[in-house]
Amino acid sequence: MSNTILDVTYEGGMKVAASIRNFTVHTDQKEKQGGEDSAPTPFELFFAALATCAGVYAKRFCDKKDIPMDGIAISMECEFDPDPKKYRAQKITTIITVPDSFPEKFETAFIRTVEGCAVKKQILEPPVFAVEIRR
Repeated sequence: MSNTILDVTYEGGMKVAASIRNFTVHTDQKEKQGGEDSAPTPFELFFAALATCAGVYAKRFCDKKDIPMDGIAISMECEFDPDPKKYRAQKITTIITVPDSFPEKFETAFIRTVEGCAVKKQILEPPVFAVEIRR
């Protein structure tokens, strides 16, 4: 796999964008943190990446098993440390709602598939983080 490069640009105020491939992801801070609340915060996008990754894995599973996605919904609950200074998730629960027509025999495999999300694996098996200054 090749290296992926993201370029960060500043868009005024607390707005920061990241370009990856041919896409730009916009972020902002909430008003109480000095932003305009015009886009999700980077922290919120972290959770969105986890949830949408789970959604992709769920879709692939259902496509493979010829199960319609009608009535299937995914949401995520994040429980945070009660100490506001830590601002850290203590528990992240992915909730999959399925219709009564969802085959019960596939539930365990469905959960296992969704748990295989590549974004989640990056947290469970973290990379080495480095910060460099280059001139």
